[in-house]
Amino acid sequence: MPLTDWLSHITRATGIEASALEDPVVLEDAVADLWLSGALLNGADLCALAAPPTLAEPCVRFCGLLWSRCLASWGDLTSWGADLPREPGGADPAAPAIGVPLSLAREIAHTQGGRLPRLAEWEAAVVASAPGNHGLKWGGPSAAGVFPAARSGILDGWGNAWEWTEEGVAVGGSFASPPHPAPVTSARLTSFRIVR
Repeated sequence: MPLTDWLSHITRATGIEASALEDPVVLEDAVADLWLSGALLNGADLCALAAPPTLAEPCVRFCGLLWSRCLASWGDLTSWGADLPREPGGADPAAPAIGVPLSLAREIAHTQGGRLPRLAEWEAAVVASAPGNHGLKWGGPSAAGVFPAARSGILDGWGNAWEWTEEGVAVGGSFASPPHPAPVTSARLTSFRIVR
């Protein structure tokens, strides 16, 4: 679906004027409201994309740490027995868990024997990676591995969901962000990965 169609749909669904949606902060907040309420952004099934089988390894070693290759998924949160934040209706268990508060991300990482990556570690891991899922390209988060991996082997460093770091800043942007946004201290479309 072209970006203009996405913007028209968001305008109809939220009542926010299209001109206001030109501000990336307003656009991402409107998308967060829709997505976290369980509303499908296009009113139909989202694209079902899957990772190639060669990307099935769950972890990758980079800079002396063992990294979760992908963002934590809804299925991961369920298997870890985590108290789930509000899950969009019918979310794919393989899709990134979105809307995870920083405190819950830290708690889960700790109980899984790890921690969140530090900002400098994250930056090193995703340097020169592809832009990923930004600008409502797929209408919502895509399955991990649809976009090329960074040289580190890390998937989805840019796009899909903001990713929490140990310092409490979110990095990478979401599916509703412009490509390569600056880190923020407050984001709603957040997920995380674990390093050990």
